[in-house]
Amino acid sequence: MKTVIVLGTWSSGSGAVSDYLSSRKEFYNPFGVNEFKIISDPMGLHYLFKNCYFQKDLLNPSHVFEEYKKYISNIQSYPVFSSYGKKKLLYDKSINTLTNKFLNDITLIKYYGLPHYKSLSLDFDKKLFLKFRRKLSSKSIPDLKVLPIITPVNSNKFIKKAREYILNIIKTSSKVKIKNKIILLNNGADICDPLTSSQYYYNPKIICVTRDPRDIYCGMKSRQAGSTPWYDVKIFVKWYKYYFGNKDFKKKLKNKSILSIKFENFINNFEQENRKICKFLNINEKVEFDKKNKKIFDINISKKNIYKSKKLISKKDFNFIESSLKEYLQW
Repeated sequence: MKTVIVLGTWSSGSGAVSDYLSSRKEFYNPFGVNEFKIISDPMGLHYLFKNCYFQKDLLNPSHVFEEYKKYISNIQSYPVFSSYGKKKLLYDKSINTLTNKFLNDITLIKYYGLPHYKSLSLDFDKKLFLKFRRKLSSKSIPDLKVLPIITPVNSNKFIKKAREYILNIIKTSSKVKIKNKIILLNNGADICDPLTSSQYYYNPKIICVTRDPRDIYCGMKSRQAGSTPWYDVKIFVKWYKYYFGNKDFKKKLKNKSILSIKFENFINNFEQENRKICKFLNINEKVEFDKKNKKIFDINISKKNIYKSKKLISKKDFNFIESSLKEYLQW
């Protein structure tokens, strides 16, 4: 099964590319207009992997196992907008069972204890509760099973089990049979680490969408997006240079496994960019929209979102971004 992952930063226009592909007959997006954040979120799957194998520590895996389990429990019960004014749960409750199985599958050694860092993090009520339990039951700390101390399996087995796990999440979240479909996921990996964070899929194809920084800032400011430096143009410029102006990021975009698309080109030269996308994904250039999804993508609406920064941000901010990030401008 092929999985296509469309990546972009906030207000990058990656949603338009994702919507276009989601509308085609060959594709199926089990999460609709919502992003698939389980891998890229802090405390997500990629965070779990990195902390088990790249930041080796005797207790790091134990901590991140616990954090990941909490994260999945929280994301399962967190409602998202399925349409205007309507909310729903994005993931089936079975994700908790799938997660417990996955964590068990990637555990080589497990025992119980109460390490110093965990003891420090316990609130007063929890400490008091443990104290009374120990006195009343005469049980030792291991018997109380406060924290599983984990040693993970090797990284190759982790990735193998992670692929099975992610596929099962996609299957349980799908309303149709996905056997003959190309799975499409919007922001299903980390834009700053597109290759490594996509290793949890079978046969992934990655499309990275970039956009003119003036319009990115404009989008952030218009939405007052909570994760972004929308309120200070100087901080935005520093932020943009740090993440997207470095040599490592530019090098990643040139990788053969990644197709880099400029949002402005995608909208203004759709036929040309569509040919590029179809060649990369090995699909027919002729666009056949799924009847149910054909209204998801409207290029005319997307055209209205280009060059908005000319009107919606101050001339001072516009000129500052233009002069500070001139090598990254796309129009």
